[in-house]
Amino acid sequence: MKIILRKVTSEHEIDLVALLKSCAKQKNLSKGAKLHTYITLMKGSWLRENVYIGSALVNMYAKCGDLEKAQKVFDELPSRNVVSWNALIGGYVQEGYHEKGLLVYENMRREGFCPNVVSFTCSLKACGGLGALETGTRIHAEIVISQERSLMKNYMLGTSLVQMYAKCGVLSNAQQVFDELPIRDVITWTTLISGFCLHGHNVKALSCFYLMRHEGLSPDAATFACVLKVCGKIGSIKKTNEMHAEIVRGGLMENDTILRTALMDMYAQCDDINMARQVFDEIAIRNVVCWTVLICAYSQNDNAEEALKCLERMQCEGFSPDDVTFICALKACRSIGSIEKGQKIHARIRNLLLHEKINIATALVDMYSQCGALVQAQKLFDSLKASERNLASWTALIAGYSKSGRGEHAINCFVRMQREGLLPDAAAFTCTLKACGNMRDLGMGKEIYHKVKSARFLENNIVLCTSVIDMLAKCGAFTKAREVLELLPYRNLISWSALISGYAQQGHVSEALNCFEQMESEGVSPDDVTFLCVLNACSHSGQLDEAQMLFRNMTRQYGIIPNLEHFTCMMVVFGGLGYVDDAILMMKVMPSSHDVAVWVALLTASRKWGNMMLAKLAFEETVQLCDSSHGSLYVCD
Repeated sequence: MKIILRKVTSEHEIDLVALLKSCAKQKNLSKGAKLHTYITLMKGSWLRENVYIGSALVNMYAKCGDLEKAQKVFDELPSRNVVSWNALIGGYVQEGYHEKGLLVYENMRREGFCPNVVSFTCSLKACGGLGALETGTRIHAEIVISQERSLMKNYMLGTSLVQMYAKCGVLSNAQQVFDELPIRDVITWTTLISGFCLHGHNVKALSCFYLMRHEGLSPDAATFACVLKVCGKIGSIKKTNEMHAEIVRGGLMENDTILRTALMDMYAQCDDINMARQVFDEIAIRNVVCWTVLICAYSQNDNAEEALKCLERMQCEGFSPDDVTFICALKACRSIGSIEKGQKIHARIRNLLLHEKINIATALVDMYSQCGALVQAQKLFDSLKASERNLASWTALIAGYSKSGRGEHAINCFVRMQREGLLPDAAAFTCTLKACGNMRDLGMGKEIYHKVKSARFLENNIVLCTSVIDMLAKCGAFTKAREVLELLPYRNLISWSALISGYAQQGHVSEALNCFEQMESEGVSPDDVTFLCVLNACSHSGQLDEAQMLFRNMTRQYGIIPNLEHFTCMMVVFGGLGYVDDAILMMKVMPSSHDVAVWVALLTASRKWGNMMLAKLAFEETVQLCDSSHGSLYVCD
């Protein structure tokens, strides 16, 4: 834009304001800055004298995202009006600086300016963004007692109030304001639906959707995006397909990437990854968000390899991953134990300030921990300040040490975490209890159990209850473990299996079988792992009849196909009692005999009963299947 310096009179005021508004609308900061220079150099110092031009400049800088410049221009204005105040408030709120937006609003009130619809709307949006219910309620009261009582009938303001209460989680207030609105359109309905969806009131959200339809209003893309989230959360593939068909019929998906992305996410939540991929492939113009949803979908549906391939393709197409993309990709590396790919991602984000990206830092600690790279996990964790170590990062480290059999380190982390002022949640307790069980540390295990009980976590967390049972059983405290099991409001397969496994590992075969029978009598069906626990118990105690009955019932009663481990247990039972021929017969019908454990079982049996020819054969097969330096194989008397 060519700047011509000349004397400017009042006729040009409207043109200048219009030009600045145009720059704001187009977010053309460069052109707007040149206009600012032009105005500053004008004779008569209009910028200092004309509040309308000053307000337009503040608005232009704010809308273009240059809030520092907007604030500077605002501070230099000799006189201000509601418009200039609103421009600054709106700019901060638009860019997500909600606290600063509210601070400007408070300053405006202190200087004696009466807010208008725009002031209230922007401030309510800031309250919703911050979850500042108290401030939002006070602003609501200000609106009610305002001399402009017509404000309460203002559609835009009413919608902002619904949104503020919904985002703050006070859905009853949101519903009340909504019910009092003289006019309700798709936007206000969508605002209410979004609030119910955000706070997990999925049935209510769907009910509002159908009520909106009943009032003759057609959902738009934003409405469907909210409802699709609800369908994903409840995992209803039927409603998912219905919504998809309706969206297609309405022609809403033609060029709407946001709606297609919501549809992808919904199918992923319903475990239909193929449909999620199909929707993705139909997106003409892709962005970081839709790529991230696809990567997360594959990662969540146990297809980490494909998730990482998508990450590579995304980068090849010129898209830079955001925080969520990196976190999903790191979870994929974690699930397949790919330390190499995890390190490549770490190298890619090493330039990011991890101190400002705590979620990414936590995901990295978790990835390294679960991949067994505990030195790297600890090093990264230690690089964070104490104030930056959140519960998730501590739990990730505890879980890694526990999984790697370093229970003492896990417990030390648990103790340190509390010293630094963080209270454990159910996940932290669960990981630490596992470490106590593996170490047979009943003292620490009981101490944690009492903390869990005091925090009232046991009342509604079956996973944590199961961890307590598992820890007590592994430590041999069976009476207490049984007591915890009996107190559960409902007992599932996992909680029963924890106790059965504990009895089996300690050689209490009768108790393990009794628990197995009681579990069946309560209508809980065993799975292949439960059968393996009791078969192992039988194999160690030489109880052939019980083992054969269990082995038969696996297929006949429960339709479970025995795997290699089940067959090996039966070989151990037969071989231990001298039925070597039956052990060989079992070996012939099993899925595969190319396993070290199978031949070791046969080697042990043949040595025990003096069949040296068979022992020699078993020994030679075992050597071929494993490292010949395994010393125990050569102890063959």
